[in-house]
Amino acid sequence: MTELAVSLETAALFAGGTELAQRCRALDWSATSLGPVDDWPRALRTAVRMALECPFPINMWCGPELLLIYNDAYRDVLGANTPRHSADPGGKYGAKFGRRSRRCST
Repeated sequence: MTELAVSLETAALFAGGTELAQRCRALDWSATSLGPVDDWPRALRTAVRMALECPFPINMWCGPELLLIYNDAYRDVLGANTPRHSADPGGKYGAKFGRRSRRCST
């Protein structure tokens, strides 16, 4: 997806010039279990925007597949385990992340 093809809602949610913001704008969210950004509940868009703007490490496991959404500061926490893309299913990164996320979501 090119920058020109990004919806206004997606561009506003993932504003900024950071690498993570650019990757999130380029991601085809409609191909994920969260669906198109335009269809996300306002509460989810607000939480994601606040997390991305926060200078402290924040991650969220969202939707039925526990898609990982995190901010730039959280990349340091992940270290070598940094997912190539935001919105990858949490279980993809092994039991270490899966156990933590399921414990927090139940």
